Amino acid sequence: MVLLRGDWRERYHDRPDLCSVGCAGEVVEVETLEDGRYNIVLHGVREFQIRDEVGGESYRQAAVSWREAVIDPISDEQRRALRTLVTRHLRAAGGGGGERPFIDDSVSDDLFVNLASVATGLPAMEQQALLESVGTGGRAARLRELLDFASHPSSPSGGGLLH
Repeated sequence: MVLLRGDWRERYHDRPDLCSVGCAGEVVEVETLEDGRYNIVLHGVREFQIRDEVGGESYRQAAVSWREAVIDPISDEQRRALRTLVTRHLRAAGGGGGERPFIDDSVSDDLFVNLASVATGLPAMEQQALLESVGTGGRAARLRELLDFASHPSSPSGGGLLH
């Protein structure tokens, strides 16, 4: 799975630009919508960097380099700060019941950061920035920056993301 860049809706059938980092995933759920579209839930398995697009098939294909998983620990202070921001965000969004995985200290740092990243519901390009971050610590630091920024009254979201 790779995110399309820029004004992709205008150029959808003309091969819009791609982000350079994507993630291979396993399909875990498929829901058919009334209008014929689908909601597909993927479980990310491994990240990759696109080296080159190949072929002119109906489905885009690429030569990729698989990224090595960097699972570096985060400090207790980083976990507490991120837990606070994510919990505040979930409560502000009306999802107070979904905070349990972020409170449980038995959840690994990697799982904690990845669940927190998904649960926040940040816009696609901010999720892409998280995917492009190297390692658990890098992703945790980037998520904290994004949530800190979103909660600031002068942010484009008007501070409405967090209270």
